[in-house]
Amino acid sequence: MLFFDYGKGFDDDEPLSLDLRSAAGLEGRWISPFGPLRVAYGINLDKRTGERFGVFEFTIGTLF
Repeated sequence: MLFFDYGKGFDDDEPLSLDLRSAAGLEGRWISPFGPLRVAYGINLDKRTGERFGVFEFTIGTLF
C-alpha cells in the first residue's frame, strides 16, 4: 500500500503553527498466526538539514 501523510508533531513548549510537513512511503500489513505484523518505509518529502531521508519501521501487535 502507498501512503501520503501531511502534518506536524509538537513539543510541550512549542507553539502551534501551520508549518505542516509531508511524507510518503510504502506499507505492508499481514494478520499472521502470531498477531498483526506491519512493515513500512516513509520518505521525508520536506527534508531539512540534519534530518534523515527516510525511516524504516517494523511493528508486531495491535494495529490502529
